[in-house]
Amino acid sequence: MIILRDAVILHVPRTGGNWLIHNLRLSGIPHEVGEWVTLPRNLYRKPILDKHAIPDGGSRSRACFVRHPISYYESVWKMLANVRSLRSFMIRCRRHGHWSPFLDPYRCFNRRVDDVPEFREWVLRMTSRFPGWASGVFDRYARGCQFVGRVENIESDASDLIGGLGFELQYTSRKINAIPSNLNWHGLESAVLDSEREMIDRWYANGNYHHPKARSG
Repeated sequence: MIILRDAVILHVPRTGGNWLIHNLRLSGIPHEVGEWVTLPRNLYRKPILDKHAIPDGGSRSRACFVRHPISYYESVWKMLANVRSLRSFMIRCRRHGHWSPFLDPYRCFNRRVDDVPEFREWVLRMTSRFPGWASGVFDRYARGCQFVGRVENIESDASDLIGGLGFELQYTSRKINAIPSNLNWHGLESAVLDSEREMIDRWYANGNYHHPKARSG
């Protein structure tokens, strides 16, 4: 999470957090970066902004960013497929009963550490075994937030958010922690959009956003 003087930005992994931190530093805006929040199992059904999970969150407004599911599925798969150390982290999370946004996607990988499933196979597993996964993840972060921006509009939305706190955000268009894309989505879009209808209707129904595969890491 990113802690500002009057606000806490709950960072959903793979939604441009590194870009925002980079540009807060570039702009000289005071902030702190907290550790990634994981919730004990007894808080699993509660929103991630529960006071037990966010130090001193009660006195600050809350914000987060969501990402179109087409782009989000792609980003999460590429991260899991390329960062081997993350898998041991996921195993530790399961062993200690902590919740992670990536636990269900990890479960849809093959059991062998060196056996990465094809992207198409993984997407179909996700939509079949965990329908509405991304909708549920973003709901945990966004529930109770006073500001919800979209990654596809991150430059303007982040400027509005930071401007409302009395600062001016100076930003670069360079993407931070982005992973190049060469994945084939043919025949998969409808499966993801049907599975994630909740978040599409909630945050993307008006179509006022850039192309859903816009990259921000």
